[in-house]
Amino acid sequence: MESFIRTSFMLDIIIVVRDPESLVCEVLTEHLKIQFTEDRSHFEKWGRTDGEATLGDQTLLLLEVESMQKHPSTNVLKVWPFLEENENKSVLLVHAFFEDSPGRTSSRGELANWLALRMQDILGSRFIYRRIILSRDGKPLEGFSELQAEVLRHCGNT
Repeated sequence: MESFIRTSFMLDIIIVVRDPESLVCEVLTEHLKIQFTEDRSHFEKWGRTDGEATLGDQTLLLLEVESMQKHPSTNVLKVWPFLEENENKSVLLVHAFFEDSPGRTSSRGELANWLALRMQDILGSRFIYRRIILSRDGKPLEGFSELQAEVLRHCGNT
């Protein structure tokens, strides 16, 4: 009779996966020299953001990251009732997409752009929209120079 010896190995593997929101916050912190708060803004019944920073002139920089979202227009739209309810606030909305985000080139992505432009027309200087595109490893691809200029206009530290 043959005997079989079973050998088992336990491999200790640690996989670190950074969520897309944290990655974008890190990239923006590095490139724009801003500090995001630990808490995400809550708009009560309207939702919450993926990141928030207060710029030098007290403008709120709000971050929305689209990694898997197929309805990016809702992330733009929820800022409107917040501004309606807080007339003393101004918002710079940074809408971050990855190059392969499903909503980036869809009709709903175009709707997000249209909606943001319309909100800028109606709300004036209280709402500014900047769209950026990154690679999945966080490399800035589009929209960063415009965003840097806007942040510089609000706080002069980039």
